[in-house]
Amino acid sequence: MVDVEKEMMKEIMADYHSGDPRKVASAKEQILNKAQRLITFMIKKYFPTYIPRYYDELYQECMVALYDAIPKFNPERATLSTYLTKPLHRAMSAYIHSLTNRSNSYYGKQMDDVRHAS
Repeated sequence: MVDVEKEMMKEIMADYHSGDPRKVASAKEQILNKAQRLITFMIKKYFPTYIPRYYDELYQECMVALYDAIPKFNPERATLSTYLTKPLHRAMSAYIHSLTNRSNSYYGKQMDDVRHAS
């Protein structure tokens, strides 16, 4: 089963890198369809208290991270869900930091350190 999935992802990524606009669009759509469940799962797992009010925004942040991560994905090295876990979590964390600290994650961490020190 894993080999079938791996071969299918190899074909999708070959289409993505082919340069043909129709194949690229089709490959993006296939990757998006595969990643939708992962995105929803991660939002529910890591940020359940933000779902009622910020689900759509978290989902959109994940979509941006997904589109940034697609070109670098190599199905030889990892599965799609394994590869996307860190970029998606990073994007959601940055969004939550910007909400709670009204700043980006770097300055948000520094502000948290100052609060804890005082």
